[in-house]
Amino acid sequence: MSDSPHTLTCPSCGADNPAGMSFCAACGAPLIFPSAAPEPPPAAPRPAHIPTAEETARKQRQEVITAMIIEIAAGIFGFLGIGWIFAGKTGQGVILLISGCAAILFGAVVGLITGGIGFVCFCLYPIFPVLSGIWLKSVMEKDRGL
Repeated sequence: MSDSPHTLTCPSCGADNPAGMSFCAACGAPLIFPSAAPEPPPAAPRPAHIPTAEETARKQRQEVITAMIIEIAAGIFGFLGIGWIFAGKTGQGVILLISGCAAILFGAVVGLITGGIGFVCFCLYPIFPVLSGIWLKSVMEKDRGL
């Protein structure tokens, strides 16, 4: 029974087997190969990051500003109410979207009927998205306690 680098000793019957064998030639038991080093235990999972009150407030302020910018930018291109929908105020957003489209259509009809004079009112249109954006910002700040 030698344990030289060229032989493996069977843990069941003690017979010497040539290196590289998976099973004992004498009894057929699986041969256990010595491992270089034991595997380290798995690392403990890291706890999830819990945001601080300051981080939460900063994120909420960013969401408010983002919703306001979306409302103004989309509103200028005729999609008033998109910022409200982004902010989770779907009812108000859909109402503003429909009424904004109706206002554009009404202005176009008045412009055609008046021979172009009514199109002057379209110069006032950018005021509505800005007002809606400011209104959205104040509603969101109130809802979030900012």
